[in-house]
Amino acid sequence: LVRYRDYLVIFTRTTIHTLNGKSPEEYQIGMIHDGIGCIAPRSAKVVGNHVFFLSAEGVHYLRPNALVLESLNVFRTDGAIKSQITKDENAVAMVYDSQYWLCIPSKFEIYRFYYDTGIWTKDYSSKLDIIAFSNYGADIYELSTMGTLYKQDPTYYMDNDEIYTMQVDSKFL
Repeated sequence: LVRYRDYLVIFTRTTIHTLNGKSPEEYQIGMIHDGIGCIAPRSAKVVGNHVFFLSAEGVHYLRPNALVLESLNVFRTDGAIKSQITKDENAVAMVYDSQYWLCIPSKFEIYRFYYDTGIWTKDYSSKLDIIAFSNYGADIYELSTMGTLYKQDPTYYMDNDEIYTMQVDSKFL
């Protein structure tokens, strides 16, 4: 479930619905899509005026219909990297600093989508086995599969026992 505007977006593995209404007598369920759903419940996040999520086909988002505000359309957002995204049911996401972060703990990867510019980046580290994110004020906390709780330090980019290699791939540059 994701709270979006004045309703709930309900994801199953293969469908997307909305639940509207202010009381049980007024509740109505609407169908958004009957062929795409969310396979990783903690990947569904509100990003600006959209809802991003990991489906069995890749990363998609819901966007309001320009003509009917109560209607949402489904769009793919990972077209340039769709072959790289692992469809991991344990994937988790968060929204931070104009980015949608999607962690694939089984691959030790975080994909970050800069939604203002439409650019994807990928981070890899043996420490990126994150199963939960928490944003408390300006601080970001990450819980690993081993139960370790990390607090991100945006001024420090090197781990004591691991050297990071920076690789940049670009098109049309």
